[in-house]
Amino acid sequence: MSSEKLKNCSVGNHLEEDCHLGVHSRVSGLKSFSLLTSEQLKLISLRTGISNSPELDICLHHEQAIVIRYAQYQKSCCNPFKKHRKTVKGSLREVSIDTAEEFNSINIVIIPGKKICPSCRKELSKKLQESNEENQQIADKSDSETGNESDTETMSLGSQEEMLRHDLDVSLEVMDLSPIKLHGVASHSKVVLGKRKLEQFREKMKDQETTLQKKVAQVIDVMPEDLTPSESKTVMATKRVSENESYALEYNLVLGKKNTIKFQSDPKVSDFVVCSYDEKYWIGLIDLVDKEHEDVRVKFMHPSYPARSFSWPKKDDVCFVPIVNVACIIGAPVTGTGRQYTLDDKDIDTIEQALAK
Repeated sequence: MSSEKLKNCSVGNHLEEDCHLGVHSRVSGLKSFSLLTSEQLKLISLRTGISNSPELDICLHHEQAIVIRYAQYQKSCCNPFKKHRKTVKGSLREVSIDTAEEFNSINIVIIPGKKICPSCRKELSKKLQESNEENQQIADKSDSETGNESDTETMSLGSQEEMLRHDLDVSLEVMDLSPIKLHGVASHSKVVLGKRKLEQFREKMKDQETTLQKKVAQVIDVMPEDLTPSESKTVMATKRVSENESYALEYNLVLGKKNTIKFQSDPKVSDFVVCSYDEKYWIGLIDLVDKEHEDVRVKFMHPSYPARSFSWPKKDDVCFVPIVNVACIIGAPVTGTGRQYTLDDKDIDTIEQALAK
């Protein structure tokens, strides 16, 4: 449907913004609020201030920008207390709906999907604790233990799952590692994400152990290698997850040690890749790698895989994709007739093997 023939959506009118821009969505269209879930309606309301009337609608552009990809574009702390003089981008944590509503109840306005730094998280927890202490009334001393347990439960930042994620983020932060980000990660990519994060953790631990070993050796006046634990050094090669040497997960098992997994080569600018997006697989060219946020910007070819012939669309189709959604790296498609490109048999085999994992 041509975007010139579509009226602006209710959200676009409310925000006084253009609709159907094609920046976030490949297609144009309108979707009635009656077709959205209660959680999606709540996100739209909290992020735009618009009501949840079923007579309203949202265009596909604003659905991507406000509902689906909102958190992905938040790259710095939202600075709820206006204390930061400079932009803070490290160790950010996304604010959930439950957490936002909890703080909104004590007149601290935070939009779900925004991100906050450790300093602001600490200040928010302090404000919540102060509010709870003001409202708490202890009936008698015999109920104090129960009351304290209730306080602890009330002070939690959302659900039990959020508490676990918060504890994990703090642990990773102590090791100078970025938090785990699940937004936009396909279900079949979560295991790869978890393994990669654990490997980063093991590498940090290994560095700390090496540093400590040198210090101990210096104090007791021995050679550092004398303190290395004795163990079998037999090496066994294991299979790769892909035949593509440039992006294969290739690793060895050392008997007596934990498994170690290392990327031989991460996706880089000018690589042609196959990645999952919108429940389909697409061929595209990487034009930007954002290692801090673990995603890449991909310029897509059309149509989606498993087509064998592709072309560049007249209007660039560019989106950010989490690195864990990259299935494999392939060679540059072969130029055919006109603007058409094709894949050779080797690349097709590589893709099929990667998608079968």
